[in-house]
Amino acid sequence: MNSKDYHPHALPSSSDLSNMFNNISRVEFLDIIPASFPELIPLIQLFYDSPGAVYYKLNIVKWATLFTEEGSTQGCPLSPILASLVVVRLLEPINNALCQRAAERLANGITHDDGRGGITTNLLGFIDDFSTVVPLKDLLFLCQQFRDCGLSLGCFINPDKTKRILTSTNGKSPIPTISSTNPGLASDITEAIATFSTKPNKLNPSQPTPVELTDGFQLLGIPVGSPSFVIDFINEQLVVTTQQQSDTIHSTIFDPQTRLRLFQSCTVQKIPHLLLTDALHNLNTNTLDTNTPFTRYNGPLTSAINEIISNFLSTLLCWGFYGRSGGTSISAFPQDPAGSW
Repeated sequence: MNSKDYHPHALPSSSDLSNMFNNISRVEFLDIIPASFPELIPLIQLFYDSPGAVYYKLNIVKWATLFTEEGSTQGCPLSPILASLVVVRLLEPINNALCQRAAERLANGITHDDGRGGITTNLLGFIDDFSTVVPLKDLLFLCQQFRDCGLSLGCFINPDKTKRILTSTNGKSPIPTISSTNPGLASDITEAIATFSTKPNKLNPSQPTPVELTDGFQLLGIPVGSPSFVIDFINEQLVVTTQQQSDTIHSTIFDPQTRLRLFQSCTVQKIPHLLLTDALHNLNTNTLDTNTPFTRYNGPLTSAINEIISNFLSTLLCWGFYGRSGGTSISAFPQDPAGSW
């Protein structure tokens, strides 16, 4: 995807469903439960035999009631499971249709670069997020299937949050190159982006702005794309999420124990999932000692986190910590940086 004259035969695509817990079809998950999870029938009947009541405040003294007949009940602990069951019902026929398209291409002698006619890879659903690697020829079909098949299930694509059609990682669109050899395919890709990967247009709200990603995107919290995109993403998480939240904790909360608990349980926990990404882009495999446990890996991300932790504790306790070279140390700074995660 980085070569000047090369264009990909498949590309990553990820979609987001709008307000899923409230929108999913209650008829659908009530139909799934008896066949797949009959042991849940008594609990589901207790929760969903009648419309759920949602109470909301009209003004300072008056409350009103809204009865919901679709979606999962507000506060229902089974909401993620029920939503996932409906997602499976959405994905199965779409996956079958994509496999059929690949089989037809293969039967016509179009082997694609996987030798199987272009199989859509790992059609993955995680609650309200869908991700896959789809052949270019199937991109528009896939997006249209999500939209059309999802209507009756209460699964509605949110194009303003989708913005995840990644066509390149070199900063340049391959569509002009594709257009010179296959104008129809280029038109389909452009239509898919214009319809399903957009952002609001403040000047003309009725005409959303298409968003074609050419550097990277976020997949379930993990940056996927060029090295520069990944580095910028990680730095943003460190500065915006972790450091700024640390500063906010100190500036708004007086009690030291509450500060420490919030930092330990909330702020720092937003970063560990990026550790493997840090290693992927910074670990030197040429000089890697296979006898050294990975828990001793120390890269830019682990170093930055250790510095943030050090600064937080220094501010919290009002005295400085200096590293292993001298001064006072504390057990909060482990010998194995990666192992502390």
